[in-house]
Amino acid sequence: MQQSPPQAETFFYQALQFNGWGFLIRPGVLIIGAMTLLSIYFGLKNRIDDAGAEGETVVTSHASRNIQIIFAVAAMAFFAVAIWDAIGQSTLGGVFPLGVGVIGVVFGAILLVHLWRGHSDHPAFYDYEIVGDHVGKEGNGWFWTGPAWLGGLVVGTALVGFYIAMIAFFFAFLRIRAEATWLRTIIMTASAAGFILGLAYMLSLNFPSGWLQNAYDLPWPIR
Repeated sequence: MQQSPPQAETFFYQALQFNGWGFLIRPGVLIIGAMTLLSIYFGLKNRIDDAGAEGETVVTSHASRNIQIIFAVAAMAFFAVAIWDAIGQSTLGGVFPLGVGVIGVVFGAILLVHLWRGHSDHPAFYDYEIVGDHVGKEGNGWFWTGPAWLGGLVVGTALVGFYIAMIAFFFAFLRIRAEATWLRTIIMTASAAGFILGLAYMLSLNFPSGWLQNAYDLPWPIR
């Protein structure tokens, strides 16, 4: 296969080598960071939850709460292992897993606090598929539908690579799950594929490959 183009990580490593951690306080980095934080803030502030209005107490299941606690603890343990492993690596080798691990532990701890204290007005508690008057009504799907869709994307990526699998996922999800029209499905899928392709081109990224890319020498971006 052809040699991969420089990755975004390469430029990050170069910035870290030449400027140290001081590159984080450069104007461009600060502006991008501020835009990212604002996007997250307004996205969370204006989100629409199945739990209803903010502060409204929702129906929950103790059994589901215990499962969520176990999952949160397991996820935090996974990120903790990543942090422990990253500490033993060199600065450049451990910076990415260390960053991901720290972020994962922080958000996992926040979620665990809500689960442990029983904040029933928090969206994490909402058992939409398990309890309440809405159970069994039209539009309330199987609990494992979401994980099944994500699992299909992972399997597709392993077989034909991320970019092809992502396009197929968008198309199938919009038509089957969202019940969008053919025209809207095609337009939205093409827009998403074009946006991701443009972003990857600007950052010189290669998408995760699968069996197809390992068996055949395919051109970018499907390699």
